[in-house]
Amino acid sequence: MDNSLHFSSGENENYTPISFLIRVCEFFGGDIDLDPCSNSLENPHCPARLHYTKALNGVELPWFGNVFVNPPYSRESLKPFVDKAIQEFEEGRAKQILVLVPARTDTKWHLSLKDYSRCYLTGRLKFENPANKGNSAPFPSVLFYLGREFEKFERYWRPCGEVLTNSSATPKPGFDRKAYQREYMRRKRQSLLESLP
Repeated sequence: MDNSLHFSSGENENYTPISFLIRVCEFFGGDIDLDPCSNSLENPHCPARLHYTKALNGVELPWFGNVFVNPPYSRESLKPFVDKAIQEFEEGRAKQILVLVPARTDTKWHLSLKDYSRCYLTGRLKFENPANKGNSAPFPSVLFYLGREFEKFERYWRPCGEVLTNSSATPKPGFDRKAYQREYMRRKRQSLLESLP
């Protein structure tokens, strides 16, 4: 098994597993409007209505509707796509965004998403690419949700891993962090109680 592609921070050609894409489509009600990190315009891996490729540079173009982002995982590429996702959601151009990234909790780009709901996926995803079909990644993955349907996100993605939700989305002026922490702990306790046999 050749995992070198996953360890290299310069390798950007990794495709989302088909079974995961099916779940993303179902979560969005059947349609992904935009894939801003597509492998191809002619033969795209992700079944979105519109695709931006590396040549088009999805960080520079507008996003809209339901967006699924599996950005290139190199250090230089991840942060711009995370920043773009936050900007497009907060400015109201994208209705909902799912961002699939490595669970690198100590990075600045990961911390910039801390106020959004997320699912820490159980197990290792089997990414595909032209040279390596379906080997498990040597890192865990997390799916961030930038949207307002918090309860739907929690219900739908809970079977896939640990879900942390934030019904207040991004803190606004006057944001009460203590109230948010109390609500977070209440939801966490409720989730744990529901998972007990």
